[in-house]
Order: sequence, then C-alpha cells, then structure tokens
Amino acid sequence: MKEEYHFKYETSDGQVREEMGILMNPGTPDEEFVVMGMYSYNSSGAMQIVMYRADRQGFAPKVLFTRTGPMKSLDRRILLSLVG
Repeated sequence: MKEEYHFKYETSDGQVREEMGILMNPGTPDEEFVVMGMYSYNSSGAMQIVMYRADRQGFAPKVLFTRTGPMKSLDRRILLSLVG
C-alpha cells in the first residue's frame, strides 16, 4: 500500500473535504488505485458527513451521521480503515 496523494480543505462556513489515493497491491495482478475520502456540508442547519471509497467495484458513499455545527477534522486512520 502506497499513498499517492492526499489533500484537505475547509471553507469559511465549516464545510470540509478530504481525499487520498492509494495504490493497493503494487506490482501484482491485483494492483488497483483506490480513492477514499470524506466531505461534510450544511443541509438545512444540520451537518451531513459522507465518507466514500472508489475502486474497481465502483463508487461507494456512506452517510455517517448528521449533527449540528462544523466538522473540523477526521482522523486519517478512519479514512484508511475504508481500505479494509
């Protein structure tokens, strides 16, 4: 597993986006590029947190929870846990 890229940004209204791309099983027949990330946004006063994974199986979003107030950060270990 080799991290190829990673970025994160936050807007002035508390929205957050973070994403990383990882090359899985490099140099093997099972080699694939996996993108994992999360984003949050305010929807009618409630913060929506969505995590996603995109790989050869397709795009798989998962709404984690809704809460009030901004999301400041998400631990990278949570994103890496999507790798499996």
